[in-house]
Parts: sequence; C-alpha cells; structure tokens
Amino acid sequence: MSESLGKRIHGLRGAARLTAIGEVVSQWRASGASRAAFCREVGIAPVTLGRWIGRLEAANGEQGTGPVFVELDARRRRAAEPFEIVLSSG
Repeated sequence: MSESLGKRIHGLRGAARLTAIGEVVSQWRASGASRAAFCREVGIAPVTLGRWIGRLEAANGEQGTGPVFVELDARRRRAAEPFEIVLSSG
C-alpha cells in the first residue's frame, strides 16, 4: 500500500470502491494493529478508516451504533408537569 491509498480509493466508484474499502478493512483486522498504528503505516487518517468501516457495515446491512429513532404516539403523551428554576443569583 502506498501513501496515496486514500486518493486511490477516493477515485473509485460503486462496487470497485466498496471492494477496495473491504480489502483495506480486512487487512487492518488481519494485522492485529490498532487503528492508529495501521493508518500511520498505510498513510491514511484514522477517521478515514472509521468512515470506511461504517460504509462497509452499512453496505453489508450491519447495524451501527448510531442513534435509534423511535416513533411515539402523540395521543399517549402526558402534559409536562410545571417546574421552577431557581438561580443561585436569586
């Protein structure tokens, strides 16, 4: 892998890009190195590797650790109880 790894992958599109990302992520996992050490070795930023891992997981239908949105029934909401804020300055 060369220092232009990020640029090389950035230039790819579609399935070719996803395949290249998958190869890099597989190499990182097989290396046993930390993200930071692996990224330093191949010349990419750790945040880039993290983004690629996220894209690969999304493409594979894996559930990420992002926020989960739950629809609430508005009819079942109770009115909020009133509250008082007391400031230390009076």
